[in-house]
Amino acid sequence: MKFTIVLSLVALLPFVAALPPHLDAATPKSPEALDAVLQEGVAGGEFESLLAGNTENELAGACKAVTLIYARGTTEPGNVGGNTGQALFTALRSRLGAAAIAVQGVNYSATVAGYLQGGDPAGSTTMFNLINQAASKCPSTKIVIGGYSQGAQLTHNAAARLTAATTARIVAVFGFGDPFYGRAYGSIPASKTLNICHTGDIICTGSGGSAEHSNYNQDAARVTTFIAARV
Repeated sequence: MKFTIVLSLVALLPFVAALPPHLDAATPKSPEALDAVLQEGVAGGEFESLLAGNTENELAGACKAVTLIYARGTTEPGNVGGNTGQALFTALRSRLGAAAIAVQGVNYSATVAGYLQGGDPAGSTTMFNLINQAASKCPSTKIVIGGYSQGAQLTHNAAARLTAATTARIVAVFGFGDPFYGRAYGSIPASKTLNICHTGDIICTGSGGSAEHSNYNQDAARVTTFIAARV
């Protein structure tokens, strides 16, 4: 397993070297950070894929009081991934009632290459379109957006493209293990944002390891309380 990860790192080095300067500076890309992403992928592929409910498409159904657009992390399964997102959805549905919240995942490739680009460009556009779809289809819904790891990158990218009118529809934004930790989400006010970065999480701090990047499910209650106070 470790041998496979090392080979994957070696294969990615030419891609990293070719990154444009602004992306090269913005995205963690040290061997340790890349290893952390790949370790995350190993866990997602072998273990999190065994979890039920890794796909959410409730935006296609009836409008609800709250709509959550969520982007999963690198190599996670389905369109919402494993225990980080699922722990949050469970907590939110318990707090708000399942009839009050529609959860919609972002369908995108979630590859390491996308992470190195600062968030998959096509996935960022997909998230942007889903936010606009929620705003137009459900004029009374309160929109919440967020993601884990590369999913947080997508959230930044999508938020930066929103019109002022659509931005005003967003009541809460969150990020778990955000590679762009410390940046604003477009023009969304800081009072509406919660970005959680664990000490020792190499992906959002630039130092440490991968262990602290894989346990954000423990923050589900905190994010749920934050969202509930704004919807």
